[in-house]
Amino acid sequence: MATITVLIPVGERRQATLSVPPLPADLRGLTVGFVDNTKHNFDLLVQEMGALLKERFGVKAVVHRRKANASTAAAPPSGLIGTTVFQNLAVSEMAALGATGLPLLVIQHPLGGEKPEAVSRRALQAVEQLASLLGST
Repeated sequence: MATITVLIPVGERRQATLSVPPLPADLRGLTVGFVDNTKHNFDLLVQEMGALLKERFGVKAVVHRRKANASTAAAPPSGLIGTTVFQNLAVSEMAALGATGLPLLVIQHPLGGEKPEAVSRRALQAVEQLASLLGST
């Protein structure tokens, strides 16, 4: 008689395994970095956000590094940017990875395929959320 192995595809929630540094109280004089996941228009979003961060918060420099592709691993993040459609997935994945304390900036979906003006509006959404997280107005 053959043996059948039944697997139960239920993940286990981990205790916080990613140490999330606190956000600085002020961005003035700091360098802000973005890791580009290669999704369409993310480069434009980062460019727009960088300009807004320099103008409104006195950020000294913005560093933008592009991954080889979306599935390439990156260093542990200190924050995430996602669209409304993927917000629940992002929250679920952060919980599964023990990273529930990561700041999540949620912009209107979609980002890819949008015209530059629409990307600019999403950059403003993200920077306004970041200002709220920092306690700025």
